[in-house]
Amino acid sequence: MKLPALCIYGLMLCLTSWGLGGSPAQNSVVREVNAAIDNFEAMIQDPRKVYVVKFYAKWCSPCDAYGKKFVAFAKEHTHAQVVYLQVNVDICPEVVAKYRVKSIPTTLIIKKGEVVARMIGGNVINDLYKNLKKCGIEF
Repeated sequence: MKLPALCIYGLMLCLTSWGLGGSPAQNSVVREVNAAIDNFEAMIQDPRKVYVVKFYAKWCSPCDAYGKKFVAFAKEHTHAQVVYLQVNVDICPEVVAKYRVKSIPTTLIIKKGEVVARMIGGNVINDLYKNLKKCGIEF
């Protein structure tokens, strides 16, 4: 039985919204963190990598606006040594507490397990670029 094109398109939309097959989230250079603190710590331990971690909440309007800029920055500034992550503060409160995130959006740069830069607010793209250069990352 052949499915009408509209049904196939609807199925593709559903799969995309669930993060399956060809979804923007799956192809994104920014990975969502849904982990307890121990798992998060394990994710950021490669000493050859620099981790850029954005803390946000879905209900936060400035986070939403910054999130679009953050993803665009990550896409334009891909580098083998840079890993872009995002942490939802409502899902990962242990990670938020460990890294003393008091306001959102907050972006941290973590190198060798240590926070080397902390940027607060939604207008930090230029600071993000400068701090990555200080970590030895050249784009």
